[in-house]
Amino acid sequence: MTGCRAPRALRDALTPATTPHEQYIRGLERAGLADTALARDWRDTSIAVLTRPTPVTTPFTEELFVDPVAPRAAAYTITVRRGQRLEIQATLQSDASARVFVDVFEAGAGGAGTPRARASAPEGESRAAFEPDRDGRVIVRVQPELLRGGRLRVTSRLTATLLFPVPGVTPAALRSVFGDPRDAGQRRHEGVDIFAPRGTPVVAASEGVVTSAGESERGGRVVWLWNAARGQAQYYAHLSEQLVTPGQLVRRGDVIGRVGNTGNARTTSPHLHFGVYAGSRALDPAPFVRPLPGAAAVPAAASLERLGAWARMTSARAAVRAGPTADAPELTVLPRNTPVRVAGALDRWVRVLLPDAGEG
Repeated sequence: MTGCRAPRALRDALTPATTPHEQYIRGLERAGLADTALARDWRDTSIAVLTRPTPVTTPFTEELFVDPVAPRAAAYTITVRRGQRLEIQATLQSDASARVFVDVFEAGAGGAGTPRARASAPEGESRAAFEPDRDGRVIVRVQPELLRGGRLRVTSRLTATLLFPVPGVTPAALRSVFGDPRDAGQRRHEGVDIFAPRGTPVVAASEGVVTSAGESERGGRVVWLWNAARGQAQYYAHLSEQLVTPGQLVRRGDVIGRVGNTGNARTTSPHLHFGVYAGSRALDPAPFVRPLPGAAAVPAAASLERLGAWARMTSARAAVRAGPTADAPELTVLPRNTPVRVAGALDRWVRVLLPDAGEG
């Protein structure tokens, strides 16, 4: 037990696997399969793919071909803001039931450093969700288990974690952004202003308990709501009327007041000042409440019947890029008749495997 190389069973007990992906690798080790060529390739692929994720924007849908005898994984890098919720769903159409592992990693600053695991699809599921505690990039890895192949569909979307607190108005009503100077630069705006007619209902952006429903010189009639699940306080100010009392439990969407211009907003048009706080720190509320495009991702334009097939380039010069955008870095240029294998399709783009084992 005190030796430099502890037995595998003891090591597993002392350092338990924390994700279904890690548990699967431990299972291969216990079964004596971890040192087979196929298992090593599968494990190495899961690590290598994190170093070359495909940059994408959400929502997106990619259709991928997975060869059961050639271990494969896909990785994507996505920009997410605090206050947003990232959801990833993977579906494998296969002749046999199969697990698909979905893991979310926090990318290192500037792309440096080892990605840090932050969320995973639960055991037996292939859907993961992640809410970051700071703005940044995440890497999503999707990988079927060994010896399972077919058509793999990966979909992603972003949603706001809180409800827009003034129903019936468009996001264009959200003005006067977070951080704007106030009082000749003596302070900054610690929230967003949502303009609406006087008397428009104001609803709770989440479930919570009302901690205060009072009046102040700056905020006028205000309501403070505590959301214990996220450890955040919500501040609703300049109300013309408060419809809740301290200690009251409210549900997401319950009416808690009405838009007004009380306090230091009495010379401005009626609006709600909405703030979000973590402890004493003010957070930008816009990502928490601004609705995001809800439309489904554009389906692939390429024929999905060609997934997994070999093809030849017909144009005289075809650029292969690192991502599905015209401004993504150019990896190489393929001349006419270069053979490629069709590995995936996303919007108007085709993912190809190159003769030198490269990909783009």
